[in-house]
Amino acid sequence: MARWKPGTNPGRLKAVVYAVLVHLALIGVLVAGWRWSTQDGTAPEKVVQAVAIQEPAQPEAPAARKRPEADTDKKDDERARKAAEDKKQAAEAEKRRSAAVKKSSRSRKASPPRSANAARRGPRPRSRNTGS
Repeated sequence: MARWKPGTNPGRLKAVVYAVLVHLALIGVLVAGWRWSTQDGTAPEKVVQAVAIQEPAQPEAPAARKRPEADTDKKDDERARKAAEDKKQAAEAEKRRSAAVKKSSRSRKASPPRSANAARRGPRPRSRNTGS
């Protein structure tokens, strides 16, 4: 019968060690899973029961008091909506006025467009009128 000698097959020892470790890990996972499954199945011994309590009916007086408040709330909402509308109309009117002013100022300053080189050079120098 052949005996195993260290050095005859160098990968054999490594394979045996890995196989043992894998089997130990598998057994550990199975044991842990079995223990947790039995603990989850137990029910608590003391059961707490809830009791529903009905609230007493409220008198109609608070509802009657809320009606004028609701009317004032509606009036306040209407006032706020009207104020926002007026503000929007004023902004639109101002926008139209500024557009009209821009349009009129453009028509007054009708000068020929400057070339790209002239724009780089800067403003045109004023001519000196020496007059004779």
